[in-house]
Amino acid sequence: MPEPGDIVWCKFPYTRGKPGPVARPTLVRANAVYENPETGTLYGSVEVSYGTGEFTEEQEKIDLVIKNWDAVKRCGLHKPTRFSLDPANRKNLIWCEEFFVPSDYLRDAQVHIGRLGEAETAQMRERLIRRGLLAAES
Repeated sequence: MPEPGDIVWCKFPYTRGKPGPVARPTLVRANAVYENPETGTLYGSVEVSYGTGEFTEEQEKIDLVIKNWDAVKRCGLHKPTRFSLDPANRKNLIWCEEFFVPSDYLRDAQVHIGRLGEAETAQMRERLIRRGLLAAES
């Protein structure tokens, strides 16, 4: 199961409980393991934020945007990408093949794309503080 800061392919749902039409990069924000009390079966849950190649100057100020080509490659992405940090654009999904699949258009793709580096993690923290979603350290 991926860890926070990992970037994975996901059929990000537009409607509740139904996978989206195509796999897109998503940023793992949190994960958890749960147990079904009736069966004892364990299952993973992953909270993700969607990624897109479309972004405006305004969105660059409040979302995580990876556009420097060295950073794009280091994170395993194939083009500059914006990850929405808006809480309304996060989904908590069961870690399963219904949602998490490699991209159809990349040869030999895996579900795991890459991971945020220190610079991207610092940028995300700054954007979360700017949005009022994280307290600034004194």
